[in-house]
Amino acid sequence: MPIITISLSDSEYQKLKEKALQSGYSTVTEFIIDIVDRYMEEASKPSEQAPQQAHLDLSEIRKEINNMLRKIQDLINPYTSKIDELSRKTAELAEKIETLENIVKAIQTGEKVAPPEGIAEKRKTALDYLKIDGYVLQKDLKWLRKPEAFFAKLKREGAIVVEGEKGYIAIDREFYEGLVKELEKIKTNDAKEAIQKISPKAKKLFEVLLNEGLVIYDSNTKSWKLAI
Repeated sequence: MPIITISLSDSEYQKLKEKALQSGYSTVTEFIIDIVDRYMEEASKPSEQAPQQAHLDLSEIRKEINNMLRKIQDLINPYTSKIDELSRKTAELAEKIETLENIVKAIQTGEKVAPPEGIAEKRKTALDYLKIDGYVLQKDLKWLRKPEAFFAKLKREGAIVVEGEKGYIAIDREFYEGLVKELEKIKTNDAKEAIQKISPKAKKLFEVLLNEGLVIYDSNTKSWKLAI
């Protein structure tokens, strides 16, 4: 049988002996053995707190996961809205390109452009469509077979047409007059600042004309002017 030796001071042994006698044990050895037996019995019992602790831990895990999901969603949301906006603009651009292709083909072949459903049929000229967008650039019409004839027709119908280094530029006359008035209100001589003040519809045209040297800043009037 294994033997366990416990080293105690005289005072500790005396206190242990008194405790054993008070508890009804004849010897200290019996008292110690009983303490060990009770401890082992308690240790072998299943813990009642374990399930509760596990439940608490699981709740904390769920809470952390939910927090992480919310943070991920917050990060994704801005990009989702940008993607939706980009998709919308792409669809609008594709629709405009398709419409313009149909116009050019109609001009070249002499065919009529089909009117939208529910609207009385009326043949639209290239100038009618130019009024919608305000201007058209030859570089955006890479599929155009006879650009000279196309832009000459627009000019005959009243559009303002200029030839730059990168091709023809046609501007609706009403849109042109509106742009002139808009430029008169911009007093900064910084081209980058001026671009930011231009309306979204005319911004691209302003940049094209600026690169072509067809828009300049007049230091006398302290405003931008079209050199067309």
